Amino acid sequence: MKNLNIVATFFVTLIASTTYAASGAAAVVARAAGKGYSETTRQEFMNGCLEGVDAPVCECVLKKLEGKYDENAFKSLEQALSLGIEDKNYVDFIVNSTTECSALVDGIAPADQLPADQPPPSSVKTTSFGGIQVTDEEIMFLKVMLQSPFMKKTFVQTCAASATEWLGATQSSKTCSCAYDKLSKDPKVVDKILSAGSTDLSDFGTWGFGFIEPCLPKQFPKEMDNAFLKECMKSGDVKKPTCECVLKTIKKDYSVKSLLKEVFEDSKKLEMDLLTKATKCLAK
Repeated sequence: MKNLNIVATFFVTLIASTTYAASGAAAVVARAAGKGYSETTRQEFMNGCLEGVDAPVCECVLKKLEGKYDENAFKSLEQALSLGIEDKNYVDFIVNSTTECSALVDGIAPADQLPADQPPPSSVKTTSFGGIQVTDEEIMFLKVMLQSPFMKKTFVQTCAASATEWLGATQSSKTCSCAYDKLSKDPKVVDKILSAGSTDLSDFGTWGFGFIEPCLPKQFPKEMDNAFLKECMKSGDVKKPTCECVLKTIKKDYSVKSLLKEVFEDSKKLEMDLLTKATKCLAK
C-alpha cells in the first residue's frame, strides 16, 4: 500500500516546489539593497505613480524604495498588492515616503533631507525556520508565488502525474487542483512548508489532510481497484481471488477518504488491518 500515499505525494510536491522557489528568491534578496532598479522597473513605477502624483515626488519615493527594498522584493510586494495581499510594513512605507517626499518637494522640509542617490541599505528582518534564516521579502515572495497561475499549473501537473495510477487522470487532476486552491489560501501554509523542510511530513498531520480530504472522490475509482489488485498480487504468491476478497472488505470498511487518512496518519495500523483481512481471505 506504500504507493497509495497520495496525501504525502501532494505535500512532497508542494514542499519541493516552494523550497526550490525560495532558494531562487534567497539568491536575489541576499544582494545588497540600494543598488538601484533596472530602467524597466523604474519606468513602470514612474508610469503608475505619475497618474496621481507629480514627477519630483515620484522620483523621491522611488529613491526611498531603492534604498529599502531589493528590486525582486519590490516587484513581489507590488504583485502581492495586485492580488489583494497587503503587506502592512510595505504599505506604511509607501504612505510615509509619499508624505515625506511631498513635504520635501513643497519646501516644507529642508532640501538636504532628500534621499541620496544611493542610500545605505536598511537592516533586513529574518525569521528562523529549522536553523535557516528567511527574510520577510522571501516569505512574501512565496505567498505571491502560491497565488500564481503558473505555479498552480506546474504543481497540478506534477501532483496529478503521481496520483493518476490510483485516482485516474481526470480525478487526480481535479483533486490536486482543488486541494491546491484550498491550501494556497491558508495564511499559515508558507510557515508550515518552511518549517517542514524538504522531507519531513510529520508536522502536517491532520492539518495537512484537512486540505485534501474534501477534494477526494466519494466512490473508489476503478483505477484504485486495479492499482490495489496489481500491488496485492506482487506480494509473494497471493492469487487474484484472495486480493479481490481483501479489496472487497476494504471497500466495506473504508471510504476513499478514511482509507487515505489512515495511510497518511497511521500507516502501521492500516497495515495490520490489511494483514488481518488477508489472513481471513486466505482461510476461506
